[in-house]
Amino acid sequence: MKLLSGYRKIRWLILVAFVLLCATTILNEVFDLPSLLPGNLSTKTNHAEIIIEVPFILLVMLLLLHKENGLFERQSASEERLIKNEEKYRAIFENTGTSTIIIDESTIISLVNSEFTRLSGYSREEIEGKKSWTEFIVPEDLARMKRQHKLRRIDRSSALKHYEFEFMNRNNEIKNIFLVIDMIAGTRQSVASLLDITERKCAENRLKESEEKFRILAQTSPMAIMLYKNDKWIYANPAAEEICGYSASELKNMNFWTFVAPEYQKIVKQRGSFRQKGLQPKTSYEFKIITKSGESKWILLNGNTIKIDGVFAGIITVLDVTKRKYTEDEKSRLQEQMHKVQKLDSIGRLAGGVAHDLNNLLAPIIGYSEIMLENTPKDSSCIEPLEEIARAGVKARDLVHQLLAFSRKQTLEWKPVDLNNLLKKFKKLLSHTIREDIAIRLVPGNSLPPVQGDSGQLEQVIMNLSVNAQDAMLDGGELVFETSLIELDEHLATEDGIIPSGCYAVLKVSDTGCGMDEITRHHLFEPFFTTKDKDMGIGLGMATVFGIVKQHGGYIQVQSESGRGSTFTIYLPASPETSSAKINVKKKTENRQGSETILLVEDNRQVRELSLAILKQRGYTVLVAESGKDALEKLRQHKAPLHLVLTDVIMPGMNGKELFNKLSALRPGIKVLYMSGYAGNVIQHHGITGNGIHFIQKPFSVSTLASKVREVLELDQERVR
Repeated sequence: MKLLSGYRKIRWLILVAFVLLCATTILNEVFDLPSLLPGNLSTKTNHAEIIIEVPFILLVMLLLLHKENGLFERQSASEERLIKNEEKYRAIFENTGTSTIIIDESTIISLVNSEFTRLSGYSREEIEGKKSWTEFIVPEDLARMKRQHKLRRIDRSSALKHYEFEFMNRNNEIKNIFLVIDMIAGTRQSVASLLDITERKCAENRLKESEEKFRILAQTSPMAIMLYKNDKWIYANPAAEEICGYSASELKNMNFWTFVAPEYQKIVKQRGSFRQKGLQPKTSYEFKIITKSGESKWILLNGNTIKIDGVFAGIITVLDVTKRKYTEDEKSRLQEQMHKVQKLDSIGRLAGGVAHDLNNLLAPIIGYSEIMLENTPKDSSCIEPLEEIARAGVKARDLVHQLLAFSRKQTLEWKPVDLNNLLKKFKKLLSHTIREDIAIRLVPGNSLPPVQGDSGQLEQVIMNLSVNAQDAMLDGGELVFETSLIELDEHLATEDGIIPSGCYAVLKVSDTGCGMDEITRHHLFEPFFTTKDKDMGIGLGMATVFGIVKQHGGYIQVQSESGRGSTFTIYLPASPETSSAKINVKKKTENRQGSETILLVEDNRQVRELSLAILKQRGYTVLVAESGKDALEKLRQHKAPLHLVLTDVIMPGMNGKELFNKLSALRPGIKVLYMSGYAGNVIQHHGITGNGIHFIQKPFSVSTLASKVREVLELDQERVR
């Protein structure tokens, strides 16, 4: 703009000069100015020449000035473009997004951008023209990079234009760098861009570690793991090779559905194709395969859709389920069994939960009715109602016991059992349970010794066998119970096992029903096995019989044919001497009076008052406590001898076992009789189990409590002081 302004001034000056020249010429004509001038000028020029030459000279000057002005304008435009280009390239250099430097042939860095200063930790002033790029290279990469630096200046095309190396900054931190470098044309300098890929390298390392973990996991997994893409297997671990019989190399040449059984190929191929389209079909299903050896196997497949190299593929895990996969009917049966187990578990929980409260409620009903019966004249009109109350209480008690036995939470009471008497008493119950078109007959054996067992459990055996026989006699028939004594001098081999030699009380239960075939007899004692219609039985009756017999140390044998009835023979070990002695003790102690002192500990008021009444009626001195803390205080105040502690097992604050341990410390050698209305598993959890532990189950009758107290007191005649 300044040049243009100067040009305009010169043009105006020339114009003024021209005007002055013309004016001079006119004046010369009028006033004869040449005569006033020096003679040499007037002689050399005339008026016409001056007038002609001056415009020409002015025109030439204008042309020269115009040309010079054009040169000035072009030079200025070039300089402006150069400045703008320099600013543009400087901006690009500064804003490449990577650390960028220019390196001289001597390895000195001549120019850096701000990204490099951040990467290196040095300022521009500290780097440019002062530092060599070799100062930033770790020793392991230095020699390689020097070779490339030299080769780049000898043969540019032979040198690498990009590679990775490790960069060390001012704080000696190591960075992973991806380098792009080349020569600047026409110079001995090179320009380099450095991209910090430290995070990417860390991610790659983590990925490599993850891939290695997956490889180890897949190779050592007991479950088959397989990958397929474009319909072909691309990976199979050793477990997969073992299941299908083909090696991994053989599988890579096979379609993923090749060894699938023909009837399942369509569905397997369809679902596998869905995965290869990025869809997610059913993830888990079972089907059959044909192995390399021709063996048929059932497998459980779990699949998922993944991407491999940008292509959808399938990953599956395979489990050999041949051993548990029989038929769909078998699966349904197992599911039904699960429902039955859940139902039984619910009943068991219910039985265990209500047993304690029911037993505590039944104890005063049974106990007080017996006391009233003892104190009421035989000819009183109250006798019959009292007997009905007592019978109802006993039936309710037995019902609770049966619920607990059914749920297998009943506390077993081992005592001598006379099978003949048991059958005689139980026949009355059976007559109300078994249909009227079935005749019940007892054939008791002579001189039958008692067996050690739980009468309630043995009654359950009789009941289950009777119900089973009833179901086999749809048109009526006869049910026979026969007992006998047998002594085996040597082992008896039967179809159901070997019965060791010894003395046995034998119970035979026979019916005239439809009998059973060999297959049914073989599975008879398996849990949940039943031949009855749906909702007619759960298949646990015979399994329960087998379990109870085994618990009693006995054996069971079955003889049956289709259409010819069935006979169950149960062998129970006999122990005549011990059993008779215990029976005599019970009879002897059942109604005995006493004079000993007993500490009664019971948190339930009704049971406590009933127990107190029974014990006082039998002549005992009774100290009463309603908790463990109260019992300890009563004992400290009582200085006279104490012979027995009758305590509930589960009480607030302190249970019976803990109480007895503290009482024993105060009165060493003291005897204890535990009582509880809880189920057996709960009692055992509180340490009331094993030999030497005396226990009575609530609700108890007057005679039962009196007999048990007397029995425990007379086990040792020595008085504890």
